[in-house]
Amino acid sequence: MSKPVWVQVRWSESSKFKDNELIPFADFERKAQAVAIHKGRKMQPMEQYCGYYKTKVNVLFDDGNEYECRLDLAPRDTLGFRDHVEQLIRYYENQLDDSAEQDYVVQAYKENYDFLKTVIWE
Repeated sequence: MSKPVWVQVRWSESSKFKDNELIPFADFERKAQAVAIHKGRKMQPMEQYCGYYKTKVNVLFDDGNEYECRLDLAPRDTLGFRDHVEQLIRYYENQLDDSAEQDYVVQAYKENYDFLKTVIWE
């Protein structure tokens, strides 16, 4: 099992993160959620979509593993790394039921899925 302990923010469109900033995982999650929610507050009253802050991160785990990904921080997209992981796992498992998508999904996401299923949050 792997527990996330640090997040290195490679870069972000949000000014709330600095390039290559190293943040304790729990602090990153709080900050990412605040950034995502703030992006949603910029919406006009009738807007359906507010865009997102592209944010590239490298997550460091207690067992030496690392996981790099891009998060699209916005209220209707991704609120942080844990949200990203949970969405990817749900997507992978749902696509396995769709035989037309199964081969592509297995090839593209299997390694990530297998690792992310080992992540513990507490």
